[in-house]
Amino acid sequence: MWDAIDLRAFLADHQQCTTPQVAFRLAYELPPVALVAVGTSNVDHLRDLCAATRLAISETAIHRYRELITG
Repeated sequence: MWDAIDLRAFLADHQQCTTPQVAFRLAYELPPVALVAVGTSNVDHLRDLCAATRLAISETAIHRYRELITG
């Protein structure tokens, strides 16, 4: 499923990341939250999620998306 979705339009600039990393980063923005609970038995997955928190998002794209979903 992750190969069919391209969420990079929500990122600022061209950052190297995976689609799951972008999705995790967006979980902090849609709606805005301070914490997201995760669980994994794979340390590489946890490392990827930690790296995702440093991705810069496009405030413009987030704002436009919020306008679309609120009508």
